[in-house]
Amino acid sequence: MTPNKYSYIALASMLVRNRSHGKVLSRVQPDREEIDVFPTVYKMNTISALRKLFGQASEICIYRFTPEPAYHMNRALVFRFLLFMHKHMPEMFSTNLMIFVRK
Repeated sequence: MTPNKYSYIALASMLVRNRSHGKVLSRVQPDREEIDVFPTVYKMNTISALRKLFGQASEICIYRFTPEPAYHMNRALVFRFLLFMHKHMPEMFSTNLMIFVRK
């Protein structure tokens, strides 16, 4: 499982420098500890990148999905807005990719 490069979470993450992720995450996920914040790279986070990396000889199965919102600042209104957004956004903007590869 990996974040989808085209999700709103990844797009927001790309706008913030890696060294500032801890500060930003402490506001949108107050219960998250800074030790649990890692640099983002997004090299295997699109379907085309995965096909390019694994080649035609591989069987690739990818499921897109969006779980309940995690970045809602513990605010019910933000949580409900994100639930609404998750329900109505196009599938290509799903927040996660679950990837299975067989050579």
